Amino acid sequence: MWYKAHFLVMRGNGRHPPVRSRCGGQRTISTQVDEDTVEFLDNEAEAAGVSRADFIRLLIDTYRDSTGGELSCGSCEAPLNLAGVIYE
Repeated sequence: MWYKAHFLVMRGNGRHPPVRSRCGGQRTISTQVDEDTVEFLDNEAEAAGVSRADFIRLLIDTYRDSTGGELSCGSCEAPLNLAGVIYE
């Protein structure tokens, strides 16, 4: 799903409608983070035109797509796997 990651990188420039997560789940998850992380999430969500919760869902969707081989580079079409970056 290159378009989703690309949209997040483009930071909601107003040319495209906000992308919504595929997940509309009913389970709640939580974690504690510092103020800088909250500010970062809020700023990125606002730039993408979505709520903080939907922004986090989009990040999870994008990560899931990358581990399933469904995320590719928009320039060269090479597959992107975010797990490889996280686990290094």
